[in-house]
Amino acid sequence: MRPTIYAALLCLSGVILQGCVTASKEEVAGANFGPYPDNYQERVKTYESTQIRLRPETATYEFSARPRKGFYQAGLVGHKKRYGWIVPVKITVKNHFGFHVNDDFLVILFPDGTAEDCTEYFGELANFVEK
Repeated sequence: MRPTIYAALLCLSGVILQGCVTASKEEVAGANFGPYPDNYQERVKTYESTQIRLRPETATYEFSARPRKGFYQAGLVGHKKRYGWIVPVKITVKNHFGFHVNDDFLVILFPDGTAEDCTEYFGELANFVEK
């Protein structure tokens, strides 16, 4: 009986926390998303070349969508929302023998002329503003 109650409470708290990270129309209207990143593919490649530890020169990038306006929040309490342009990307890296060893699906945010990996927050504490 108790594991069922704990599971129900865990699911309920997850739903409540997911609903907490929203932006009102007023917040979105007053947000500064920055200019549209025309060169977003090059910016992602430049950023990720400093983040990939295993042979970054072998990385291949697959962009499945164009950047869309969005935001993320690093935590629920005391953290500001970061607004910008969000783009999903799949990165594949090869090892020293030429085999694909790592397929990562990342979500990159362009908040203010820079690139940030917001993958860990996307789906939990990040949202697109427009559809």
